Amino acid sequence: MSSSVVDSFATPWQADASGLWALSSTAAASRYGTDGLGLEIRSSAGAAPAPAPFAERNFAPPLDLRDSDELRFWLRSSRPGDGTPSRPIYLALEATRDPPVGTPWRRLLPVSGANTWELQRVWLGDMTAALRQAVGFLRLRSLDGTIAFAAAVDDLIATASRAIEDVDAALLARLDGVWSVPVAGVPTA
Repeated sequence: MSSSVVDSFATPWQADASGLWALSSTAAASRYGTDGLGLEIRSSAGAAPAPAPFAERNFAPPLDLRDSDELRFWLRSSRPGDGTPSRPIYLALEATRDPPVGTPWRRLLPVSGANTWELQRVWLGDMTAALRQAVGFLRLRSLDGTIAFAAAVDDLIATASRAIEDVDAALLARLDGVWSVPVAGVPTA
């Protein structure tokens, strides 16, 4: 599998104008990243019908995802939302162009348990070719502005599933081409 970092969340995304979400980059929101920072979301409950608050990142130049199969990131939230009637899904990831054109591409983000890190794997296979080669905005959006929660998001990466064609060559490359074993007490490459 090949991957590339789309956003390490070293800089917080921009919150919408509703004022319901407060965003920051903090160490408390970090899962695995080498930078030690993640995106922290503090969501206040709005009045019904509240606007759907969101956090967004603008990509200039646009993000090209043609060589990627998935977006992946770690999510931890104080509120479960697994899609059952008692715990509806309340977050979505959206993508659109800059300037926005038509309805954004969207994926629902289930949260199985409260305060547990969960890997979110977002398939890109049905994203239009035009959008996939020029993503201008990614948004984390609330589906219900009346829900309050605290969440952390870390290390957004784009991945592509690729079989390793030559395992021996890949292992040697990973070890900087230096690998030896003792043969009769002599290090042998």
